[in-house]
Amino acid sequence: MKRLSEQRRNALKESYELFAYFRECDDVAQWIKEKEAVAASDDYGTDLEHVQILQEKFNDFYRDLLASEERVRKVTGASRKLVGSEHAQSTAIEARASDITAMWNDVKELAQARQEALGGAHLVHTFVRDADEAIEWIQEKELWVSSEGYGEDLETVRSLIVKHQGFEQDLAAISGQVESTTKEAEKLLERFPDAADHITG
Repeated sequence: MKRLSEQRRNALKESYELFAYFRECDDVAQWIKEKEAVAASDDYGTDLEHVQILQEKFNDFYRDLLASEERVRKVTGASRKLVGSEHAQSTAIEARASDITAMWNDVKELAQARQEALGGAHLVHTFVRDADEAIEWIQEKELWVSSEGYGEDLETVRSLIVKHQGFEQDLAAISGQVESTTKEAEKLLERFPDAADHITG
């Protein structure tokens, strides 16, 4: 009777440890899934300011994610302890710990990829803003050139010549910017082919 009682106590202890361990695993798995939903987001912002806000929020999320790795370590530590005590369900415990570790590694990879993708989006949005500014400048100058006329007297013509010389200097400067922008577009298209519509638009 005493031996049976001890066996029953040990079996109940093992059962309690197993269910407590699985409950903790379920909690951690749910937590990882919640983090995965954020890490898997494909929102890269509509403009430079928007992507900067997304980057700031995601950087906070990423820091918190890595700082919370202790939760996963506790699960794997608990599994080693249970397996080391030769728990009757050691195989199931190891399998569950392996699942949790795989989920954790996946979410970390996703988060790293999202951080890099947001960095890429920042580059693309910066390029789009700079290109839009250059286009706007060109359109303004084009309008100015086509609407200025040629003057009605000597003073007006002199004034227009001075303005035109300034315009030609500006034009030389913008030519360098256009060339630089074109090269930047080529680099971005090579690095981020999925963003081709934004870059070439």
